[in-house]
Amino acid sequence: MHQRRTEPKQSLRRWTSLSVVGLLVTAALGFLAPSEAGAATGFFVVVDQTTQHAKVFTDAGEYIRLIPVSSGRGGATPNGNFAIYSKSRWTTSSSSGNIRMPFMSRIVGGIGFHGIPLKGGVPMPTPLGREPVSAGCIRMADADAEWIFNTLPIGTPVQVVGRWAGPVAPPEPPPPPPPPRPAPLAVNPQPPYWSGWPVARNMTADPASGGGVTVDAFGGLHAWGGAWLDSSDAPYWAKWDVARDVARDPATHGGVTLDAFGGLHAWGGAVLDRSGAPYWNQWDIARAVALNPSGSGGWVMDGFGGLHAFGGAPAITGAPYWKNWDIARDLVKNPSGPGGWTMDAWGGTHAWGGAPPLGGTAPYWPKTNHARALVISQPAWGGSAAYTLDAWGGVHAWAAPPLVPPAASGPARPAALAVNPQPPDWYGWPVVRNMAADPASGGGVTLDVFGGLHVWGGAVLNKTGAPYWQGWDIARDVVRDPATQGGVTLDGFGGLHVWGGAALDRSGAPYWNQWDIARAVALNPSGSGGWVLDGFGGVHAFGGAPDIAGAPYWNRWDIARDLVKNPSGPGGWTLDAWGTAHAWGGAPVLSGTPPRWPGTNNARALVISKPAWGGPSAYTVDAWGGVHPW
Repeated sequence: MHQRRTEPKQSLRRWTSLSVVGLLVTAALGFLAPSEAGAATGFFVVVDQTTQHAKVFTDAGEYIRLIPVSSGRGGATPNGNFAIYSKSRWTTSSSSGNIRMPFMSRIVGGIGFHGIPLKGGVPMPTPLGREPVSAGCIRMADADAEWIFNTLPIGTPVQVVGRWAGPVAPPEPPPPPPPPRPAPLAVNPQPPYWSGWPVARNMTADPASGGGVTVDAFGGLHAWGGAWLDSSDAPYWAKWDVARDVARDPATHGGVTLDAFGGLHAWGGAVLDRSGAPYWNQWDIARAVALNPSGSGGWVMDGFGGLHAFGGAPAITGAPYWKNWDIARDLVKNPSGPGGWTMDAWGGTHAWGGAPPLGGTAPYWPKTNHARALVISQPAWGGSAAYTLDAWGGVHAWAAPPLVPPAASGPARPAALAVNPQPPDWYGWPVVRNMAADPASGGGVTLDVFGGLHVWGGAVLNKTGAPYWQGWDIARDVVRDPATQGGVTLDGFGGLHVWGGAALDRSGAPYWNQWDIARAVALNPSGSGGWVLDGFGGVHAFGGAPDIAGAPYWNRWDIARDLVKNPSGPGGWTLDAWGTAHAWGGAPVLSGTPPRWPGTNNARALVISKPAWGGPSAYTVDAWGGVHPW
């Protein structure tokens, strides 16, 4: 329908001339790519006058919306390649001032998309999806016209094809509507959400910060909720829907991006043994990657559910497999036991290889391709322990704990110590990183993941100048300075931070830039320097402290957690993550039976203090803050 504008004029002459040229060349060139028809705006539209329907696609070619239309009768709507060039909330017909059209988006001359016209305030009969009846414009339901008006920007390519030849069979059903947008998570900033554009491909959690990283179809990495990563050299494929998954590297602030053909792209300092990794050249079938918790290689999942080990990771059997059906979407390896979980495109989660079934009710969208990622992170963002990412970026929380066997959910809560106030206890949140005793008062100080210092049991501490990394799991150990009321905090890279009046000779101290491998620090009783323990058990002297030999060493296994130097003789003790205390260098084997949690990462600190808090002289601190005397 021809109309006159009721809003300020734009450069119609330029667009009219361009559309005439487009009409002249369409027959010769045939179907043009969206980028040839207009600017790259994230979307393009194809209007088929044969079926009287319009289809909306993303730049990546993903079909997202089917719209019944009624075009111009008698061929009044020209075929060709155009673009949205102006918009008006209301437009009045140039042939009759009594007809008004809502949500006008013009594509050529005065022709454009709009809602059902009102003649004298009454909607005009319009057989949408069945017959052309307009004077040239492309009519559609008001809701669809409003969606185009609000969603598709100026410059969006539009191609009009086909010719009405009478009623035809209806086109294929429209894509299912997106799931309702989930309630916001208890994080700031929030995960990205692309309303109307299913561009999200996968997600990985950052349990330390409570946030995560979402990867889009082009490889763009979106960190949120306090997560931090070095993505400066991460791959990005502009306008090419080829990114499929992202996995964070626990040893650095980098990670790995998986492309659709199986290519593994390490970035941000991450190192990955990719030997033996599968690659399907020009076949878009790779869907997810999981890294081996031991640090060697990992697994790539194909669209049928097949799991392909690479880089020294063991082969996996028992996972679900849908032959010739591209339905598998994400893979999660059980971090605390055998097996894992596969998620399908409808949202169904399938346990395999001895992993426990997930509790709760996962979001489920049958016969769709809505589900994109499964995240299991306990605790994660304020409640549930499992999360499903939909194709628009929505994060749906579900599955109440526990998700894993009780032994890996946290040790039994120990009895209270004979001190007041008590040590802090984050039962349900493994936030503790270490603890230092204060024998004089019978109390101590507990260190949390962010560097927070929690004094209890009568201990006195001057925390002035102590570091605090809000939202960043980087603090690893704390030691009190016997000469002052201050101390030293160790970060995950080996940085030694002195506070509260303490003095420390840090010369020669090890530092692993961007590698979270430092685990504990002990001060030399003589007052000069000390030793830093790495995750493999290596002990590194600094500041004049003598070198140490004989300590246990687990090559490439991040299992060492705490170091205690024997205050009254040679050697010392190393605590592993399962709770075993290993004597070395002539130190006596500790008597009693320490708490042990085999196959876990529960143990955090070993405290040897005699007298201490009213009983035994050795204590193990678990990741939740529980203090276990033995």
